[in-house]
Amino acid sequence: MLFLAKLVITFRIFQDLSQYRQLLSFIKMESHYSHQPKEKVDFGFKVSIIIPAKNEEKQLPGLLDSIFSQTYKNLEIIVVDDDSTDNTQEIAKRFGAKYVHVTKDSVGYSSNVGAKESSGDILIRCDADTRFTPRFVEEVVRTLVENSNAKIVIGGHYFYDGNFIYNFLGFLYDKYWRPPHGTPGYMTAIRRDAYFNVGGYDASFVREEDWALGQKILDHYGNGSIVQNRKSLVVFISSRNIRKYGFYRYVVRRGMSFSETLGKTTSDVVDIGQSARCNASS
Repeated sequence: MLFLAKLVITFRIFQDLSQYRQLLSFIKMESHYSHQPKEKVDFGFKVSIIIPAKNEEKQLPGLLDSIFSQTYKNLEIIVVDDDSTDNTQEIAKRFGAKYVHVTKDSVGYSSNVGAKESSGDILIRCDADTRFTPRFVEEVVRTLVENSNAKIVIGGHYFYDGNFIYNFLGFLYDKYWRPPHGTPGYMTAIRRDAYFNVGGYDASFVREEDWALGQKILDHYGNGSIVQNRKSLVVFISSRNIRKYGFYRYVVRRGMSFSETLGKTTSDVVDIGQSARCNASS
């Protein structure tokens, strides 16, 4: 029995490493595609990208560049600035984003203000250190169109300034440990009507307001309302939280979420990303 257990564990490790290599191949392919001429598409849905920000002059240009490089054209960008003292406002306006100034230190509050200022059918809330692959928004809309019961779409993540350990653990987290309602702050796409039906983010939360939104969606709409697409939705994020908390504390904080998955079934979330590969229809 011990031999069989070791065999199963070894097979699982090799399977995970194989899927991680597929993820890297997808990222490499998307990176190559980013330098190619792109035909803009529009599926008839307007997408509002909402970016809560505070002193993000270093990170914001990279995100806005990636948004302007999207293949999907029906977009609006809203930067909600929490009283920054750097050049966040100037950068947002230089890129043509809609700029909203707030004075309340709450990401949930800033996100709700951005949603009220938006006009999109689909809302994408993301952090300022996020970067989108060129077909990202197109794939978000496509995933929602192909999954009519879905209210929220989430994807995988990759640390663009991280190492193998950071990124392989991030891959395992997305695949195994993220709780069913764990809608991430670095990128959550949600239908506009669903967002306002559940009251948006809870502005009283100091942290984890993003997960609370996912839980409200599951409670209100039930199984299948959250779709995880690790196949063709991967966002790049910085490892600044790892540097902020330290690797050990960061892993412990992430690992604590694993306890929340106990007693919950993964059937709560539709997972269409068993492997990271490009959607052939793109």
